[in-house]
Amino acid sequence: MPKCPYCYSNIKQNNQNFYCSFCNMNVEIKNRKSSYFLRGSVDWVDANKSTKDLMEYHTFDLLLLLRFCRQERRSTYNLMSFVGRFRFENKENAESYKEAYRQYDYWTKKVRIAESLIKSRIGTIPKAVTNQLIEKYYLLFQDLNDENERKYA
Repeated sequence: MPKCPYCYSNIKQNNQNFYCSFCNMNVEIKNRKSSYFLRGSVDWVDANKSTKDLMEYHTFDLLLLLRFCRQERRSTYNLMSFVGRFRFENKENAESYKEAYRQYDYWTKKVRIAESLIKSRIGTIPKAVTNQLIEKYYLLFQDLNDENERKYA
């Protein structure tokens, strides 16, 4: 039997609409195989995915992605800063600086996407994604069963 996506009560189907008596409203049911799948690691392939794809990621994986993207942005900033010292010496350095800036801009946007997705899930953006924070959320999500996972993930 389908459940309300807000209160997780059983809902009734009226024609093509679903009605939750507890919420006292019609609700939309999305047909998904599962809520979120906890992968436990991210890499460049994940970082290059679209925002729509990232919306399907587990909150734990989004925290890992945020840490990854912040590290990439930091290293790109250091590269841009280094190349920027020599950008006026010749044309090649100027092009290198422009490419480093484009990469920095890309990673900044990826950080903002990850931050906004995390904020919508847990209500805040962590200042730093430390190992302690990762462990805390891992233990929280590890103990949840499938029914509650959707609620907290």
